[in-house]
Amino acid sequence: MDCHNRPAHTFHATPERAVDAAIAQGRLPRELPFARREAVAAVTAEYPDRAAALAAIARRLQNFYRDRDGAAARLVERAVAASQDAWARNVFPAMKVTWGTYQNHLGHLDAPGCFRCHDDEHKAADGSVIRQDCELCHTLE
Repeated sequence: MDCHNRPAHTFHATPERAVDAAIAQGRLPRELPFARREAVAAVTAEYPDRAAALAAIARRLQNFYRDRDGAAARLVERAVAASQDAWARNVFPAMKVTWGTYQNHLGHLDAPGCFRCHDDEHKAADGSVIRQDCELCHTLE
């Protein structure tokens, strides 16, 4: 763990961010109607274990797209794989780890982030504080 609260690998803070990353990387096909909405719903549901999650995510997406226009089988397969991957990289039921269990305090979009410590309230014995100066960590040009 570091100051940004990152364990062994970076988790997505929310299912929405994980799905958005899959779309941005081209793994979740944006040409599939309602792909984002359905993927978020599929990965947000609670599952007792990995096997149940992977099966339920596939079933949910396949059932939704079964008779939909614009839902070519290859696109649905990609959506299933991307959604299963998003869930599997972020949720570990046996360890009781799910979305948001380990907040990433890098930045300040999904959690207080920088401002949980850079808040002018954390004082050293001499009264000095951790400043709210972005250039402590960033080079702004």
